[in-house]
Amino acid sequence: MRSPIIDPTHLKNKVLAMVYIFRSLPYLYLELTAKGDPKEREHVYDTIRYLERQGLLAKKQAMHSLYFLHLTKKGYTYVTTNLFKRFDMRAFPRTLRPKDSFYTYRTDRSLKGTVSEHQYMHFSFIWEWITQHPHLLIGDLEVYEDSNVNHCQLTIRYGGKDIRISPDVLILSPHHKDTTGYYKRAVIVENDTGGETYKTLFGKFLQYAVLINNLQNALITAGEVYFIFHSKERAEQFFTSEQKGMMQFIKNNYYFSGGNIKDLPINELLNAYYQSPFQVYYGIFNKDDKHNPHTFTRYNLGEHILKARPELKIFIHSRKGNAHDHQEEEEKQQKEQKEEELKRAQLIKNMEQTQ
Repeated sequence: MRSPIIDPTHLKNKVLAMVYIFRSLPYLYLELTAKGDPKEREHVYDTIRYLERQGLLAKKQAMHSLYFLHLTKKGYTYVTTNLFKRFDMRAFPRTLRPKDSFYTYRTDRSLKGTVSEHQYMHFSFIWEWITQHPHLLIGDLEVYEDSNVNHCQLTIRYGGKDIRISPDVLILSPHHKDTTGYYKRAVIVENDTGGETYKTLFGKFLQYAVLINNLQNALITAGEVYFIFHSKERAEQFFTSEQKGMMQFIKNNYYFSGGNIKDLPINELLNAYYQSPFQVYYGIFNKDDKHNPHTFTRYNLGEHILKARPELKIFIHSRKGNAHDHQEEEEKQQKEQKEEELKRAQLIKNMEQTQ
């Protein structure tokens, strides 16, 4: 459980970052985040008022009377200069060249005025993620949610055509660079409010299987996929029930179709999730617990497939390494990622001192 936010500088940057990501951020979401803790709520209100006085934020009222926060031109300049510093990393570590921002500031952009449970779940996850990784805000970080349709997507080549994957939340953080390209670590979130069938949810597992098997094509090294449900019963039924959940689609089939994936072989599905560089988690959105809104359980689909269909073990013999080797490789990647982050932070600091 995290402590209430009391650092006004950190809170200021986090509020500005969230407004930048959502472009039109419902004021209600910040109120709900601070609900139940008078001290934290007062810090949030004071911070928003401070940012308005400084001319970094503007508050607008939609036709349904709810208020939304927007960045002013000054606020947009501050965020793109001091946070979300996007750089062309092709020349890293020799130099860092500025890169275009997520979107261009425009005064004629209309107020979206969107408020929904689905979007609030996006907000809650991103808010917590930034709380846990504030140091990444100064790097070449990309954070998108699904209202940003032009960026919240990954495109990979599969079956002779481009496959577009559009998660609810996509976070890309710098990982490493080599002669083949500049690679990032991905955090992918799928939020479920009960409006999708289990077949549709299973189709997302097929999409991410294709992604995991083609990570180099997507310039991604590793990451996590989080499936977040509004209902504990629905989450447990989908992941643990053999009759009603995901396993009903796997038990007797050798080819799978769902979403924009057609006829994915069982061996590709198995190899994607068995000893995978991507970790899958499912969890519940605890809307009444503001300091611990998510509880996650790790889920290894590959092991569940082998448990239900042990005859498929023949498909994993050619996979390089074993579980121990894979764990060592994962630890090595995490160590390299931390070293890369330190190098990047020091380089950015040096650049700022010379300006």
